[in-house]
Amino acid sequence: MAETAFPLIDAREILRVVGGAAFTRGKGYANAATISGFGWDGAGQLLSGQVSGSAPEPYRTAVRLAD
Repeated sequence: MAETAFPLIDAREILRVVGGAAFTRGKGYANAATISGFGWDGAGQLLSGQVSGSAPEPYRTAVRLAD
């Protein structure tokens, strides 16, 4: 069963894993409210969402988190 409470993740850890350019781009998308339909599946450790980027159609993205 999917959980609705999102995990707390330290932004420094995200920055370490994805690098500065991807982190800055993602933060820009989040600040511009272009991310929608996001969800957290605690059982699968999967965070997913839909992004309205520069393409005509939004795209889906997901990340699987590990302890």
